[in-house]
Amino acid sequence: MLIRPCSDADLPAVAAIYAHHVRHGTGTFELDAPDDVEIARRHAEVRSRGLPWLVAQTDAGIAGFAYANWFRPRPAYRFFVEDSVYLDPAVQRRGIGRLLLAELIARCEDAGARQMVAVIGDADNAGSIGLHAALGFAHTGVLRASGWKFGRWLDVVLMQRALGEGKHSAPRDASPGASGVSSRPQGETTPTWCRPPQLQQARRMDLVSVRGPACGRPAVARLLLVFETCVSNRDRRIIRAVHTQPQGGPCRPWPRSNPHLIPRPAPR
Repeated sequence: MLIRPCSDADLPAVAAIYAHHVRHGTGTFELDAPDDVEIARRHAEVRSRGLPWLVAQTDAGIAGFAYANWFRPRPAYRFFVEDSVYLDPAVQRRGIGRLLLAELIARCEDAGARQMVAVIGDADNAGSIGLHAALGFAHTGVLRASGWKFGRWLDVVLMQRALGEGKHSAPRDASPGASGVSSRPQGETTPTWCRPPQLQQARRMDLVSVRGPACGRPAVARLLLVFETCVSNRDRRIIRAVHTQPQGGPCRPWPRSNPHLIPRPAPR
């Protein structure tokens, strides 16, 4: 499986997946599925703000997508993003949504966002609520009877998590009237404060068999290993390794002696 940025060629598949959820699900409150032109407009808007729109690609095609956009259009919200994750119904409950959301969180942090909110349609949407809770989102409220779809009132569940330094420092681009998440030349997708020479644009996800005392039996763990080397403004290497929980038992802590993890060099 490949998690990569969405291209224009992926948009028809994205539109088809989203149309299914509009017509048959309560996770979105849209009643009419948007056409390819509208999906393309939304994709362009997200990218123009320096935010990620990702797809999960399998041998069979596009299995799902995830993106983040400003929670509200006013510029002061530019560090506060809302996530959206949608999967092809044929591949649900296989961990693909978790991989997409984990990578989306990482890329939003790289883009300079400080908070992420999930606006989850339908309080009975246990799958989405559980997904976000597993990746560190906390419940922040419920909007009662705020949507009418399929002949019934639907609540909206709000969940939120901090990104990066969260509220503990000012954003890198805090100038009044700034219109992007981070300051960068127009059209540049990598933040100016993190320009690695070879930034990996796609991640390959492998199914790895693991055995450990915490699992009790062989378990298939979906490991998302993100080795992304960035050079910050202080010339320190940043290595990120993210893994998801295996089926059949909890993960063991990642060993500190793992040879694939490169320690940060000492500050100059």
